[in-house]
Amino acid sequence: MNLTALKDTITKRRSHRSYTENRLSDATLATIESTFGELVPLFPNIKYSLRLVEREELRTTMRWFPPMAIVLFSEVEEGYLENAGFILGQLDLYLQSTGLGACFVGMGKPLDITTIPDNMEFVMLLAFGESLDAMRSGEKDFARLDISEVTDIPDAATALAGLAPSSLNSQPWYFTKTDRRTYRVFRKELVRSRNITRMNLIDVGIAASYLFIAALGTRRAFREEKPTKMSGKQYLFTIEV
Repeated sequence: MNLTALKDTITKRRSHRSYTENRLSDATLATIESTFGELVPLFPNIKYSLRLVEREELRTTMRWFPPMAIVLFSEVEEGYLENAGFILGQLDLYLQSTGLGACFVGMGKPLDITTIPDNMEFVMLLAFGESLDAMRSGEKDFARLDISEVTDIPDAATALAGLAPSSLNSQPWYFTKTDRRTYRVFRKELVRSRNITRMNLIDVGIAASYLFIAALGTRRAFREEKPTKMSGKQYLFTIEV
């Protein structure tokens, strides 16, 4: 996977919600599926599975849903939601770097639950297809918080991470820096709803994937035993990029 192309896509991507009805060619779908093995997980010990599915195989309330989606299943382990976001963040940018549209879908699931791999649960859908929407023209097209609200030491990497998509545009991530290439990653405690908290953990994983992509790879994620505490924020993990 070309991380430079993914990095260039960060300032252009959008959540696409208008699609043609055209089904992508088998060759295109095979190429997409071949990239699954190139993805870098946040936590390599957590097993996960990705699957290409047709719209007819899903239950969703979205009327704009395109012909295809990628379904992510995962073991339920500490950090699995952040790991899922980290993986799907790379996939979303990859799809959009090829000229396709994509969008994270929180309100949808597989119709046939018997197809869920053993010891895993369904986590998230990433819808994709031929989009009718134009890509963004640059950072000015994003509605995002001031960088001071997502990090205490702004730099080029956290500026790109701040452009990540999130549920209800909640932007729940917060980054601090321990040295030149190491970031502590927090989730802002915005609401008490269990479902929104779940989605926000995925959101933080997506933003962390942007840190990884901004550095063009090379990372290690771990949890500190006694991390610095911050009021109103939950420490999740530390990432070296």
